[in-house]
Amino acid sequence: MRQIQNLDRIPRRARGAETGNRSRIGLAGKTRLIVLPVILSAALLSCSRKPSETAQSAPEGPGVRTEMLVSAGWLEGNLGQENLVLLQVADSSADYHKSHIPGALYLRWKDIVVDRDGVPNELPDPEQLTALVQRLGITENSRIVLYDQGDGVQAARAYVTLDYLGLGGVTALLDGQLKKWTAEGRPVNSEVPEIHPSSFVPHFNPEIIVSLDEMRKLVESGDTGACLVDARSPEQYSGKETGHGSTRGGHIPGAENLPWQLSIVSADDPVFKPADELRKLYAGAGASSGRPVITYCNTGRTASQDYFVLKYLGYNTRLYDGSFSQWSTAEETPVQAGAEQK
Repeated sequence: MRQIQNLDRIPRRARGAETGNRSRIGLAGKTRLIVLPVILSAALLSCSRKPSETAQSAPEGPGVRTEMLVSAGWLEGNLGQENLVLLQVADSSADYHKSHIPGALYLRWKDIVVDRDGVPNELPDPEQLTALVQRLGITENSRIVLYDQGDGVQAARAYVTLDYLGLGGVTALLDGQLKKWTAEGRPVNSEVPEIHPSSFVPHFNPEIIVSLDEMRKLVESGDTGACLVDARSPEQYSGKETGHGSTRGGHIPGAENLPWQLSIVSADDPVFKPADELRKLYAGAGASSGRPVITYCNTGRTASQDYFVLKYLGYNTRLYDGSFSQWSTAEETPVQAGAEQK
């Protein structure tokens, strides 16, 4: 997977990552943000692979956004850069204070997610997020790199949060996370850097998020202009198991199942697979340059991994933040069990 080679490759203007063709899809004659095409009959939503998109040849698609991913070697060579903001995403500060990449700041998981109306892992209010980035000292000139101690899912969710804040275009993930960094014997320490709070005011990018109301309207409209990707396990997708926060088994009609783990080499080696291999995977789930792709999981956490990868590959991507925990508990929302028919 290609990665940026110098700090200036991350765009200098703080903004959301470009989302390719930001065409708006009409809903019953109204102008709406891109919305999800779901109806009760899954056959009416075509999110499946096209005949030309075979496993033998990589399908054509938008350009890879190489600036969204940095290697351990690149990061080590750029530690200490004036505008670099390095963030370790974690549940608690204990491991961070024990050992982290030099210069990294601690980004607490609970600062980027909240429970709202019984739905876990929702985005916090704009005021809370604004206070967070100011507290971290982020400015319009910052270049942000995210990592976590695990498989990258928490870092990917933090990326979604920063993209929502309009900072996606200046934010990257560390490929391989802390696991690869330490496996290669790169430096760590326990020093906590001094933070200089900022007065930065984000330019929010709310269109990346799909709400429950939008989902309901999509069900009613039967619009088939987008692709829906379910990042959960095949067992949860089929309804054999019920995921965290969900009251019914199955999936949103028309969704294709692409477990988020398929994007990395392994849990022990959480390096992203090569871009051409990733493009084949997501093309197999219906992703193409001409249609928006919407990801979901149980709570919006692991779907953030698919969101990041699709964005990295250049697709026009959105996240259904409430995901299946919200969808399955809402009234009069269709759920389909079993596998989709190809």
